[in-house]
Amino acid sequence: MTKPIEYDPGNARHLRDVMGQLPAGVAVVCTTSSDGRPQGFTVSSFTSLSLSPPLVAFNLRAQSPSLAHLRDSGSFSVNALHRKQAELSTHFATAQEDKFAGIGWHKGSLQQPLITGALAAFECALWNEFEAGDHVIVIGHVKRMIAAPDRDPLVFHRGKYTCVADRAVPSA
Repeated sequence: MTKPIEYDPGNARHLRDVMGQLPAGVAVVCTTSSDGRPQGFTVSSFTSLSLSPPLVAFNLRAQSPSLAHLRDSGSFSVNALHRKQAELSTHFATAQEDKFAGIGWHKGSLQQPLITGALAAFECALWNEFEAGDHVIVIGHVKRMIAAPDRDPLVFHRGKYTCVADRAVPSA
């Protein structure tokens, strides 16, 4: 067993590296711009927040242009990616003029883009948002959700895409 290393929490790179020790699911958040064009971006901070009412959350850089689209639209979808969709994650994580060109998608019940073949999709009304340092915590009220339980999730761990291994964890 290696000896733990102490890191400086004030160093952004150190914080990112230590947080990278925790595996995170990967999702693409989709909404529409004020002129109706689909918008999307990748997050690894998506999480369940409340069961009653059904709330979910993710974090977004406070300076992200996507924040204005979310606010204008008032709704969004969160598309949890499956293990064979790493390219989609990278695609939506980069700046491009039309991120939806060549991507399979359709409009959901809230008129927001749903990515074809996703592991799960959550259609949400914007519930609230909170400033948190250099990010904004966005909270959505889940209005509809669909899932493909036979697919395995895409996971981001230690700076790389991976998937969940099928192995039992011994009980303590």
